[in-house]
Parts: sequence; C-alpha cells; structure tokens
Amino acid sequence: MRKSLLIVLLAGLALFVIGAAVFTAAFAASGFDTTIFDTVNTVEETFPVTDTFNSISADVRADIRFKLSTDGSCRAEYKGGDIGKRSVSVKDGVLTVEQADVHVFASIYTRKSEFVVYLPATSYTDLTVTASTGYVTVPEEFSFEHAKVSSATGSVAFFADVSGKLEISCSTGLATVRGVSAEDLTVEQHTGSVTLQNVHTSNGIIVKASTGGILAMDVTAKNVTVTVSTGWASLADVVASDTLSVTTRTGDITLGRCDGENVVLNSFTGSIRGSLRTGKNFAAHSSTGSVRVPQSSGEGTCSAETRYGSINLTVEQS
Repeated sequence: MRKSLLIVLLAGLALFVIGAAVFTAAFAASGFDTTIFDTVNTVEETFPVTDTFNSISADVRADIRFKLSTDGSCRAEYKGGDIGKRSVSVKDGVLTVEQADVHVFASIYTRKSEFVVYLPATSYTDLTVTASTGYVTVPEEFSFEHAKVSSATGSVAFFADVSGKLEISCSTGLATVRGVSAEDLTVEQHTGSVTLQNVHTSNGIIVKASTGGILAMDVTAKNVTVTVSTGWASLADVVASDTLSVTTRTGDITLGRCDGENVVLNSFTGSIRGSLRTGKNFAAHSSTGSVRVPQSSGEGTCSAETRYGSINLTVEQS
C-alpha cells in the first residue's frame, strides 16, 4: 500500500516537473512576453461628447488621464483589454466615464489599459475619479472647485489647483501632489509613499500613511498634520502658521527649515532630527536615546518625544 502511494506521488511529481519545464521553455521562446497569456483582445474606442457639462465623474478599471483638447471638442479615448463595458455620457451637467466591474477570472489582459479624456475647458466645478486598478493623472492645465480622487492598486498624480477641498486616497502605489493650491488637502495612503511638493492651502493639510514614507517640500498651510504608522516622514521647508504635527510609530522624523507656531513631534521607535526656522520653547524627552535641543527662546512651542530613538533639533540662523 505504501509502495503504491509512493509510486503515485513520484509520478505526480515527475509530471509537475515536466509541465514546469515545458511552460518555462515556451515562456522563454516567446522572449518572456507576458502577452501570450492574454485571453481577451485589445480594443480602441472613441467616445465623442457634444453635450455641455461643468463636472466630471469617472469610475474605471484602467489608467485614466485628462488632457486639454486642442480643437475645443470633448471626447474620451480608450485603448486596452476588452473587459468591462465602457460608456461615456452627460447627465445633469456631469460628464461620466464608466467601465463595468466584471469579475471574470478567465479574462486576462497583461498590457496597459487606459482612458484619455480630452476636455474643452480648463475650469470645472467637481472632479470625482475612482480607479480600481489603474493610475490617475490630473495635469496642471485644469482647476476645480472640489476634487476627490482614489486608486485601489495604482498611483495618483495630481497637479491641478482646487479652490475648495482636495481629497486623494490610494491603497497601494504612490500619491503625488505637486504645484497645487487648495483650501484643504487630505491624502490617505495605505501601502506606498506620499510626495507633496510646492503645495499651499489656506486652511489645513492632513497626510496619513499606514506603510511607507511621506516626503513634503515647500508646503504652507494653517495646520499641517502628518501621520505614519510604519515608515518615515521627511519634511523640508514646511511651514504652518498655527500647528505642525508629525507622528510616526516605527520610522524617523526629519525636518529641514520647518516651522509652526506650535510644533509637535512624536515617534515610538524612530529618531527625531532636523532644523526649525525660529526659536521655540522646547520640551523634549526620550526614554532611551540622547536629547539635544537649543535653549528655549521665542514665543512658539516645540514638543518632541520618542521612546527608543534620539532627538537632535537645531534652529536655523537668520
């Protein structure tokens, strides 16, 4: 009985090895071209839009980017896998780009699928984009009153001004906000990094990352709140007129010429280092690491605390 079972197991192992060898040989013969696994065709579609609209909504399973039309017309172009019915329509003043969510496991498409939406104007009321498996790009040519953009497994690159609130969320990938003015900004990232560059808001900026890092450069706001669970936070020339708050659990906090009326820095296992623009009344504590801060001066406050890291803060000479 045991001998028969052993023979069956060895035969199964041999078949598996032979199958793996055949698969590897065929894959190598194709030049390791993953498109040989595609089970759906590539399609190219153009959706002309003639109705007027002042807001934009998109819910797609592909990359999507917006471009300014050169001839004043509006259209959406799609090139990618023939998965999920695509539609473009205008209703109640909203341009809607949709792609059906079809859960068909036999439908495989390894190449890039992308919508390109050509817009006739530069200013719109609302922008709402949901991309479950793609990248979202909003260029600097446009402006909105409100914008909310999310991507489940891709990245978001946002470069347009928003007069009201801008909300960005990513599950995995990168979130990049550059050259943007807004009233409020909220960025939430689950697994990946967040980059803010040349970003200015009249009210608040809130950035949260579960796993990854946060890089902020040339940022101003009334209040700036940065929170990282597992990762680092690096800020350069970030200035809050009221409160600058940075919290990490397992990563370092690095500041370069940052400031706020009140600066709050907290980490559990990371170190806190860097420079502030103006003097503060300092309160710093580390349970196991060294602490170096300037003598208290100025009218603002700076509190810095870490359990297992060190603290080294300086004040830039004016």
